[in-house]
Amino acid sequence: MRIPEIDAFLTEIATVCEKHGLVLAHEDLDGDFLVEDYTPDALEWILRANENFPGRLKEMEI
Repeated sequence: MRIPEIDAFLTEIATVCEKHGLVLAHEDLDGDFLVEDYTPDALEWILRANENFPGRLKEMEI
């Protein structure tokens, strides 16, 4: 189960991607992001982002 703040964050990112017809992708060589044309598959990749700092978000809930 995800933390609600992460779901809200990713939902807003999805809205911006759809609005502009662009998505962020990851370049594995240097760790940079790439801006690419929007595709449903690319957006799905973004929405599957892993949580990397759940402790910080739990502190924000206090």
